[in-house]
Amino acid sequence: VIMLSAADRRGEDWNRVLGTRLPALVTQAPDEAVRTKARELAAAVGVPLDAKAALKTALDAAADERERLACLQQLVRAGGEPLQEALAAPLRASDPQLRAASLGVLATADPEAAMARARSLLDAEAITRNPLVETQSAVAVLAHLARPESDAVLMQLAEQMRDRTLPPWLVLDVIQAAESRPGTAAQALVHAWRRQSARM
Repeated sequence: VIMLSAADRRGEDWNRVLGTRLPALVTQAPDEAVRTKARELAAAVGVPLDAKAALKTALDAAADERERLACLQQLVRAGGEPLQEALAAPLRASDPQLRAASLGVLATADPEAAMARARSLLDAEAITRNPLVETQSAVAVLAHLARPESDAVLMQLAEQMRDRTLPPWLVLDVIQAAESRPGTAAQALVHAWRRQSARM
């Protein structure tokens, strides 16, 4: 998409060219995949983008899911008022994939709000009726947050796994989340459960 001569690939020249080309690609490219890749590249190299345009796309229910998520991630890095407005809409979206991905973004932007949402998704009554991808995202967020409240919820899930009351399709996710939290009670319980299972 961006053609450079060998001479222009030097650090400063490369950044200058990207700084002028990427914002145009993000807003003008007709292909949503190109726009999304341009946002991801801009984030990787630190090229600033228009927050208003990102907010507009993030709030557009008809926009491509990956592009909306890329806009959310851009707004997280920029911070400020547009972020809160942008986060609310995807979390209410009808697409569970987008809601699940948005929860991961929320965990970075607002850990307390992400913790509250993860807890509600993993409630004993809700856990079996919510879409699997969204429930899996909530378990992953517990490990990402790495705070006492999230470890406590993870411990509850590990106890359900031990007592065979956890939905079987979540067992692997809980094991992986607990294993990523060394020194916690949840990790110790998972280790003990695995040892016991190996002897059976």
